[in-house]
Amino acid sequence: MRSSISAAAAAAGPAVVHLVAPGAASGPAAAVGLGPGWVDGRAQGSGFIYDPRGFILTNAHVVLGTPPAAAMAAATANTRWPQHMQANTGLRARAEDSSSSSSSPPAAAAAGAVPQGGLLVHLADGRVFEGRVVALDRASDLAVVAVDAAEQLPCARLGNSHRLAVGEWVVALGSPFLLRQSVTAGIVSCVERKGSELGLSSPRTEFIQTDAAVNVGNSGGPLVNLDGEVVGMNNMKAAAADGVSFAIPINSIKSLLSEISRHGRVLRPYVGITMAEVKPSRMAQLRTACPDFPRDVAAGIVVTRVAPGSPAAAAGLKEDDVIVAAAAPGTAPGQLGPPGLSVAALADALRDAIGGSLELTVVREQRRLQQQQQQYAHVTVTVRPVEAPSG
Repeated sequence: MRSSISAAAAAAGPAVVHLVAPGAASGPAAAVGLGPGWVDGRAQGSGFIYDPRGFILTNAHVVLGTPPAAAMAAATANTRWPQHMQANTGLRARAEDSSSSSSSPPAAAAAGAVPQGGLLVHLADGRVFEGRVVALDRASDLAVVAVDAAEQLPCARLGNSHRLAVGEWVVALGSPFLLRQSVTAGIVSCVERKGSELGLSSPRTEFIQTDAAVNVGNSGGPLVNLDGEVVGMNNMKAAAADGVSFAIPINSIKSLLSEISRHGRVLRPYVGITMAEVKPSRMAQLRTACPDFPRDVAAGIVVTRVAPGSPAAAAGLKEDDVIVAAAAPGTAPGQLGPPGLSVAALADALRDAIGGSLELTVVREQRRLQQQQQQYAHVTVTVRPVEAPSG
């Protein structure tokens, strides 16, 4: 096991960077979360190179100089990904964007209150570059920093966080308390810790929970498996406890990078419903508590609220409807996420349908002549793109 941890650290270590950004305040970061470290009024944190052409992933709160809870509670920044970068990031880009042949260095995109100028990137081999924030999403606490290098840089291999298992060993790398290239290890305590359990304003955000030691300055650094693959980004810890730390899953980060590549910024779907996932293990209890719940539904998503005037209301969705399938209009609705539709699967389907529509199969109960009748309905809902203002 010792050699495995050492090998994982050696594989990912060359891609780990130390970031120094201008800060708006001095002194220790707030007690909530990790927050960046502070020296002479400058926020400092960690990151990792994910593209050898000089693209670096880190937390938004590192470059903003704020604690992670504050960054995630803020709205998504309206940040444009420069067109000529889209063809060079290795990400999927729209055809009209990938045709740009500009050879000039990518300019930093406007990112609200992101500090521009003076952002320094320290590589593991001692080289120092000036970095530019080229994309930032406060709601997910993600930022992309670019540096100009004359040669390709060592980059980390991105893994698959969906393959993580509870009890699996992971390694955290970064700069806790400004101690660069520090390595700690622990196990995965939970693979899908809900943001609602942590009291975050984005309750559907999920985190990897680990007992690997992370502290102030670890923010933005990689969490890797024993193969040296990045499975998460260290983000925050419980303020009053040790061994309770949280990382953003790398698969979530990949999805956000794809959004930036396609739209130039992160767009989120809005249909105007509040929902709750019901798994098969909870179905019997739910039927006992709610006799009117639709019969013969193994699992699904219960609509607990429909916002007046929303796309969902216009489409005819009702409270207590159970969404069991989703598909693009004109295609056969399929069950997503066996053995029933999950919130994560529906969220992915809604994200893919932004600017268009999605057909939902719902089950609802109707009372006729004092008898319950189960009714399947097909509802086509418009998926509205939304992005909260920056600031």
